[in-house]
Amino acid sequence: MAKGSTPVTQTTSTQLPPEAQELMNLALPQLRQFGTSPPKLPDFSTVAPFDPSQMAGQEMALSTAAGPQTDIVSGAGTAQQRLTSGELLTPESNPALAATINASTRPIINDLLEKALPAIRSGAYTTGNFGSSRQGIAEGLATGRAAQAVGDTAAKVATEGYGRGLDAMTKGVALAPQTAQTQLLPAVTTSGVGDVRQGMAQALLGEQASRFNYEQLLPLLVGKELASLAAGIPGGSTTTTASGPKTDPLMQGLGLGISGLGALGGGQGIAALLPFIASDRRIKRDIEQIGTLFDGTPVYRFRYLGGVTVQVGLMADEVVPESVRAEGNLKLVNYAIATERAAQLGKERSNGL
Repeated sequence: MAKGSTPVTQTTSTQLPPEAQELMNLALPQLRQFGTSPPKLPDFSTVAPFDPSQMAGQEMALSTAAGPQTDIVSGAGTAQQRLTSGELLTPESNPALAATINASTRPIINDLLEKALPAIRSGAYTTGNFGSSRQGIAEGLATGRAAQAVGDTAAKVATEGYGRGLDAMTKGVALAPQTAQTQLLPAVTTSGVGDVRQGMAQALLGEQASRFNYEQLLPLLVGKELASLAAGIPGGSTTTTASGPKTDPLMQGLGLGISGLGALGGGQGIAALLPFIASDRRIKRDIEQIGTLFDGTPVYRFRYLGGVTVQVGLMADEVVPESVRAEGNLKLVNYAIATERAAQLGKERSNGL
């Protein structure tokens, strides 16, 4: 490996076409302005507050919950308790049921008192059995049948009345949630109007915030757009200058395996190349292999991207790793190290070894 290599200085300058330079002159002040004035957060809130209609709707909902809704739910609870307590079947606690039973059984009692018993007594008087046990038995049977009919009628009336009351009350209890919910309709309508107004206020705040941010980013956007346009204009030129150590005489004895290699590329052969030259395949074009070194390393003829001069050299991906150095994403090659083995073989061959 080569030792004591003199550092190489390489300078590359790019001259833009006049049109591109004019665009860059316009872009730089914009970019400079953005760089010296970093973006700031908006100095106002970007969240819309509650609209007055929303607040009014909320107050209405709270008032309804504390008033009508509470009464409806409480009434439904009382009705449910009464349904499960059996009070509806007790005439003493159900005046309506008692009145219905009395009305239904009154004809039976009247028929007993006004027809059945008078008929029995009249027949007993006619037959001479008035006051007899036979009359008593007949009146007892008539009274018993009347009492049974009263009981049956009262039970039937109570059952039917309970069923109707139960059905009505059950329906009322089932409708209680819906009824309570309807109490909120005014509050929901009022709050809904407020929702629409708040949405519009939020949209206006969003537009204001976007405008605020856009005005701050405008210099950057303009600068980037102008720079992008400048980069897309063809033309211009790239000039690379380098200074370094004088050519090692061993470089001339590498024996490239081809004739006239030194005359290619305007007289710039391998011996004229400097250590740590940009040899990344990605920055070269018109690549054509023209030979190999004594150790088999391929030698190419090429042009650098943006350049017109034909060059002769190696590729960074085909030389010994210790001769390669990375500068960012670009690979450089130290030719002294990359060609050391080939130089030694050439020297041995020239000495007849």
